[in-house]
Amino acid sequence: MTYGNVKLRNSPGAATVVVSVVCLQWATACSDADAPQNLSRSSREYQENLVSRVSPVQPTILDEHQAVIKPTQTGTMAKPSWENAGDGNEQASPSPPGEVTQFDVEQQVRRQLRYNPAALSVLAEQLVPAGIADAVRPDAIHPVAPQSVTTGWSAPYSWSNGVDDRVDLSSATGWHLNTIGRLWGVGGCTATFFGRRLAITAAHCIVDSAGNYVAGVFIPAVKGASWPYSIQNVVGAWWGGQYIAKCTNGAPGYWSDCVPEDWALILLEDNFPLGHPGWMGFAWLGESDIQSWNKSSIGYPGCFENNSPANCQQEHRYGQFYGCTFGQFLYPRNGFNNGFTHGCDNGPGHSGSGIFTTGLGSFHIFGVDTNQRCTTCTIAEEPNSSVRLNPALDKRLDSFIFNLMVNLRAVYP
Repeated sequence: MTYGNVKLRNSPGAATVVVSVVCLQWATACSDADAPQNLSRSSREYQENLVSRVSPVQPTILDEHQAVIKPTQTGTMAKPSWENAGDGNEQASPSPPGEVTQFDVEQQVRRQLRYNPAALSVLAEQLVPAGIADAVRPDAIHPVAPQSVTTGWSAPYSWSNGVDDRVDLSSATGWHLNTIGRLWGVGGCTATFFGRRLAITAAHCIVDSAGNYVAGVFIPAVKGASWPYSIQNVVGAWWGGQYIAKCTNGAPGYWSDCVPEDWALILLEDNFPLGHPGWMGFAWLGESDIQSWNKSSIGYPGCFENNSPANCQQEHRYGQFYGCTFGQFLYPRNGFNNGFTHGCDNGPGHSGSGIFTTGLGSFHIFGVDTNQRCTTCTIAEEPNSSVRLNPALDKRLDSFIFNLMVNLRAVYP
């Protein structure tokens, strides 16, 4: 990735396009004199300055109505309610371009929105050179504060070739690990910061099988009874615009329709009394990069399943020390493959985990864990070796979601 004349991914393949940009604030191509002094990149002031010269894209409200917030559910599975898996070769049905569902927790209003994709793209071309999609590490590690803890999990378990290679990474070094945390909504899930107040997860983690929004709380970097960055209430959310219609309330729930819609961006309250862990970057990657670059996915499993990690520690994050394999692309829509499979071992609680890469020089999320194609994935259970070796199913970030994430970073610096 280069700045000044910035390369932006603009196709499902590996092609790039060079876009000329102006000097925005303290983009790499600008003079150091343009950079604000003595500000941490993870501070609100720095992020406000980053977007001060642009106007975020405002959506059109297609529908708006009052909606009940269901209480947070702990100790339960946040399993997708859709059942019709198919064989993985189905085309995703058409979806209105730019359509998103939003929930405003303060006003208890659910809205159906439509964004102008072209306008979002223009904004991204302005802000990506300034670093809006880059990873941001914290300036300091804050002391761990003991708190109470609850337990739970989500989604079926999934081990590549029936072998669980996950290890406890709660004490592993690497600042980026602290950007991952436990999300409680429709049971236990995982979410990852991609901005100061924004995190990414799966839609089925915050929307129940009846299509109701479920109140959420996010605990970054939780380790057992320790909450080093306290707990954040979820105060807003955006997710796939067709998710409720196609995947809840007894809808057929075809995976080819639901996987493309099973993503969610959550807004957290602006209150970080113990500091901020920083956040990962995010990227819209070409297929060859996804296939070839290192891939990792880390989440918070539950410890009360038959197939939880060995010696599972409650509310600890788990993953593999090394990168995992790529399987195949699935669910094409308008020439773009919305889903892909991989061999990162996971289990109940990993739903919503971001899959990330270091291929761009830091940590960038390019997909989100949504479902699994087999459980323990042994030969006896799943004779198809390609499914058995790469059972995890992720929603791939597309150009619209990428540009929407940029826009939300501008609205909520």
